[in-house]
Amino acid sequence: MKAPLALLAALLLGACARPPAPLGAHVATLHPGGAGPHPAVVLVPGCDGVRAHIDDAARRFLEAGFVTLVYDYPRRLRVDAACASLDVAALGRDIAGLAQRAAGASRVHAVGWAQGGAATMAAAAYRPTPFKSAAAFYPDCARLESWDVPVPFLLLLGADDTTMPGERCSRLAERAPGAARVLAIRYGGAGHGFDAAVPPARGWRPFAQAQAGRFDAQVRDGAWLDLKLFFEAAE
Repeated sequence: MKAPLALLAALLLGACARPPAPLGAHVATLHPGGAGPHPAVVLVPGCDGVRAHIDDAARRFLEAGFVTLVYDYPRRLRVDAACASLDVAALGRDIAGLAQRAAGASRVHAVGWAQGGAATMAAAAYRPTPFKSAAAFYPDCARLESWDVPVPFLLLLGADDTTMPGERCSRLAERAPGAARVLAIRYGGAGHGFDAAVPPARGWRPFAQAQAGRFDAQVRDGAWLDLKLFFEAAE
């Protein structure tokens, strides 16, 4: 009896599928030098990967004396252009695990963007949490059904973001155990990707909406000041 074509196709796809590379193969670790212990931060990009604004974030943290770990999960997990294949909970476990790579750090923080922001929210909810505090730029809160918040968490939201609306995150935070630990800041006139001066490649579907990718240097700098003050207050 011949196997159905659909079954044959599934078998062929399964045979061609490759497991993800080891986690460390797609983590860049930047050290500020000098005697420690140093604080550490895990940076988690959106599904469009490590671009100029993530490099800028790494530079800012490195200059502030942080051991900085940048997780390029889009390359490791080979997420598709629509990011539909991303398992936010699994990515959150990866992020929490990366804190172990900062052994000896005085404290560990995490910052995520878009889909990586949602995964950072999931990572911070693990108990015992490895993070002192965490933050997310315009996270994709539609990927989270619920949220627990055991550490101080900062949400940096664009008030005019139509790609990943901040209202979803605000509602999620209001219902969360530990909601008092969440600070949500909505920047007026800011759209999605307000800190990304270089737009993503054409055809990147989450940014296809007309309001997406509106870089605003003033909002970006204000958000970075808010993030700095938030991490300092969490000490």
